[in-house]
Amino acid sequence: MLCYPSIQDLEAATGVNLKVPKKGERLKGRKGKKKHPGLTSLKEEANTTRKRLEKKLFNRSSAKRVADALNKTDAARHGDKFADQFNYVFKR
Repeated sequence: MLCYPSIQDLEAATGVNLKVPKKGERLKGRKGKKKHPGLTSLKEEANTTRKRLEKKLFNRSSAKRVADALNKTDAARHGDKFADQFNYVFKR
C-alpha cells in the first residue's frame, strides 16, 4: 500500500498554499489586476493630449470668445482706414 503525503505536509515542505479557493473567494484578490491585460481601454485611448486640447479649443464658448475678439480687432482696423466707404460702415 502506497502512502501519499498529506496536503499540509506538502504545503509545509514547499511553502506554497495548495488549497483550492471557493468560487466567491477567487475574485477577491484580483482587484488590482486587469481582466484582459492585452486589450487597450477605450477610456485611456480617449485621454490623449490631442483630445484634451480639442475639448478646450473647440468648445463652443471658447470659439465664440475668439470670434468676438477677432471681430473687434477687424472693426478697429477697418474703422480707421475705411470708415468713409459705404461697404465698411455697417457691422456684419
